[in-house]
Formats: sequence, structure tokens, C-alpha cells
Amino acid sequence: MDTRLMRGVRPLVSALLLPLLALACGRSPGAHEAAPLSVRVAEVVESRVPRGVPAVGAVEPIRRASPASKLMGSVVAASFEEGARVDSGQVLLRIDDRDLAARRAQLEARLAEAQVLLADAETNLTRMRALDSEQAIAGIQLEQAQTGRTRAAAGLEAARAALRELDANASYGTVTAPFAGEIVRKNVQVGDVAAPGVPLFVLEDLSRIRIVASVGEAAAARLRVGARVPVEIEAALVRTVGVVEAVVPASRPPVTGFHVNVVLSRPSQAVISGMTATVLVPSDDPDVGAGTRLLVPRNALVRRGQMTGVFLVDGTTARLRWVRAGLEEDDAVEVLSGLKAGDRVVVGAGDSLTDGQRITVGPAGR
Repeated sequence: MDTRLMRGVRPLVSALLLPLLALACGRSPGAHEAAPLSVRVAEVVESRVPRGVPAVGAVEPIRRASPASKLMGSVVAASFEEGARVDSGQVLLRIDDRDLAARRAQLEARLAEAQVLLADAETNLTRMRALDSEQAIAGIQLEQAQTGRTRAAAGLEAARAALRELDANASYGTVTAPFAGEIVRKNVQVGDVAAPGVPLFVLEDLSRIRIVASVGEAAAARLRVGARVPVEIEAALVRTVGVVEAVVPASRPPVTGFHVNVVLSRPSQAVISGMTATVLVPSDDPDVGAGTRLLVPRNALVRRGQMTGVFLVDGTTARLRWVRAGLEEDDAVEVLSGLKAGDRVVVGAGDSLTDGQRITVGPAGR
């Protein structure tokens, strides 16, 4: 074979054989081992469930308002919807007050008339006093002039008061939020007629909430104002701690029963008024046993669609383990299945990890 042809074939053969050799060895050409990812880990801990008797109640807002109009008129603007978050002083609703403008014109005319009448009465009184000093009029004429001036002054003040009242009523044509909160009910739409005393919307401030739970006499006797008690709001998957605000009779004697009011900061945006909540009332009854639960840091959970899992540390490898999460408690989440105490899980990894990825363990964290 031609030597020049052989020189051209050898590189081609080499180019074809190298990938085959790489595949035979189980590696793609040019592949390199990915560097291990440094991660923080935390242990799955076993936490004691406090001993206590559950008292069931409901979530209420600390502040709730139902503003109403003092005017009768058509709603011309209602720039809010149920579920909206509003700021204190934010304009939410306007009522047509054009009839007040016509009324203002009438009152301003009456005010101008009252001012003229007072000026005439004062001029007449001045003249009567001068004539009286010269004994040119009867005393009753001076008295009548003084009375006329007093009446004119009263008429002017009445006109001014009516104008002030009108201005106050006109201010009711604009309805603002009395405090920052969430609109939970909208009772009017544009075009509806607002009537005095009829609520326009319901506003709740849920930055702090109150749990009102029914308790028996024995439980009420163990509760003290200021005591810290566990609270569970299962629908929102929340377990937290509240402070006893008051223990009050639920009804009048001879019917017995008490309510305990527990206040706390809103633990989650998922918590809304009306949700069922359970207050754990401390108990010394040995039959009321304490349990345990497993907790992982909140930032150890990863979500893939509707599934919840954690990355379990398996030597130098991260293994995705699906779990069933329970109630939240501060920065921790209860794990109902899938883990055991002492397991190590990756925290704060987010979407940077994949199942089976190599890792190195950095400083521990939560």
C-alpha cells in the first residue's frame, strides 16, 4: 500500500478506536469525576411531647373591624378584593357625595346671609347706644337692638356649625383601612347603595392571633395568666407556643365551664381565622402520658411536586429519602415516617443536590 495513504489512515483508525476503548472501560471520552459538593448537615432529633390535656378552640384575630358608612349614597369605587392585604389609612372605598356639594352651596349662602345680618345688627346696636346716651330713644329700643345683635350672632354660629357638620359628613364619603390587615369579607360592589350603619367590609389583623378554647374547672384551675402553653393548628401543620391571656367563665352560673384565651404571633401565613386549634393544658395526671416525636430543620426539606423528602447522608453520598412531614414547630418540622433519630440530613441544599451525588460534610448547622 502507498506510504502516503497509510499515513492518512492511521489517524482515522485511532480516532475511531479511542471512543470504543473508553466505552469498554465504562467511561465516556473526556469524562471527569465531578468534585464532591460541600454541605451542612444536622441530626434528626427526638423531642419530647409535653404532658397535657388537649382543649379545642378556634383561631381569632386580635383586631377585627367592620367599617360602615355614615352617608347614604352609591358606591363609586371599591378598589379591594377579599383576601387582599391593605395598609393602615389606605383608601378602599368612595361613596357618591355630589348631593353634599349642593348642600354646601346652600350653607355657604346661609353663612354669608348670617354675616350680613350680624353686621347690620351691630351697626344698629351702635346707633341705638349713641341715641340712648342722648336720651333720644326709649330704653326698650336699646334692649331690642341688643337682642337683635345676640340673635344675629347666634345665627352666624349656627350657619358655621352646619358647615362644619357638612364637612365632617363629606369626609365619610372616603372610607380608609383603620389598620393594616387582610380583607376577609367584601359586602359591597360599585353601584351598590351604602346605607348608614351597614358594614362595608370586614378587616382582620392577623399579625397576632388569639386562641379561644373551652376548658373544664380542673384545667382552668391549673392555668395562670402569663403561662406558656403548647398550641397546635393541625390544618396549617403548625405546633408552637402561646401565652395565656385570660381564663374566663364561659357562661353564667349554674352552668359551669370556662374559656382560656391564648395569644401568640401568627406562626404561618397558612393560619387564618376560624381554624380549629388545640391548646395543651398542663396536667399532673399520670394517665396523661408524654410522647416523643422526630424533628428535622425546616430547611432540610426538599419538595418535588407533591412529594416531600430529605437528603440523607450515606457516607460520602447524598441519598434522597421521601418522608411524611407533620406539624411545624418554630424552625423545625415533625417527621412522621421515613427517618429515625440520629440520621444525618443535609440542610440548606435547595435544588443544588441530586440523588446519589458525592458530598463532603462541612460544619454542622440547622
